[in-house]
Amino acid sequence: MSRSAFARHFRARVGDTPLNHLTGWRIQRARTLLRESRLPLAEVAARVGYDSDAAFQRAFKRLTGLPPGEYRRAAGAS
Repeated sequence: MSRSAFARHFRARVGDTPLNHLTGWRIQRARTLLRESRLPLAEVAARVGYDSDAAFQRAFKRLTGLPPGEYRRAAGAS
């Protein structure tokens, strides 16, 4: 199956593109790790599949509206 055919099939079944779905899953997993662990941000980034801490922080902020460190502090206050 070609990449474009797979992407069309995936979107028809899931309702989102494969990359958006993967990014959402990674950020959801990162939110859990940030709330439930004291792992450094770089380790959280690596565990959810980011090679670059900076790329993780940009994606996290784009999807949640907060940088990961600020999200962790806010989650700890709850």
